[in-house]
Amino acid sequence: MNSRSVTSVRSVTDAIVVIAFFAGLSNCITAQADQGLGANTAGAATAKQACSQPFVGREHWRVSVASFLEGGGDPSHWCNDVENLLMIASNYMDAEITMLLLNKGANLNKKNGLGDSAPTWAARSRRFEVLQAMAASPHMSSATAKEALEILSRLRVASNQMQSGSHYAVANCLLEAAQQGAARDASFAGCATLGPSGRP
Repeated sequence: MNSRSVTSVRSVTDAIVVIAFFAGLSNCITAQADQGLGANTAGAATAKQACSQPFVGREHWRVSVASFLEGGGDPSHWCNDVENLLMIASNYMDAEITMLLLNKGANLNKKNGLGDSAPTWAARSRRFEVLQAMAASPHMSSATAKEALEILSRLRVASNQMQSGSHYAVANCLLEAAQQGAARDASFAGCATLGPSGRP
């Protein structure tokens, strides 16, 4: 076998090794993702669907989230380093799914790598109806409420968003109550008079 043939064989062998390496790496990543979702293939697919908000219709996404939760999925599930399911519900401006996640025990105080919790994410994105749903939760910490209020305050100065009868007004009122540690049911009854009444 001449030197050119040897070089050719080595090139092909190197290519096969590289392909095998990346195939193995891909399988490893997939296995780790499945383990993170309870090593349940169906559950993993449901989680991916619940997180695939830019690529599916809203109704399909809502069904996927409900199915994920019914199957025992974590309502505080992080889809990536930046967004959890509550934040995606905020992107969709979906107060109903927000309430479903909260009722299932979603943690709305945990922050992503950028320093945003779900309420501050909603406030920054001007998703005021969703923020109202979050602010009505008894699990919001006073620290989270304070951070969301600070964002709302800046928005008010910047664009005069504070209007009587708006979800903004109710969310702002509820966040103030949460920051002070007031009883949530009594606070909701008082704040609801400022705008849209009844829980989302």
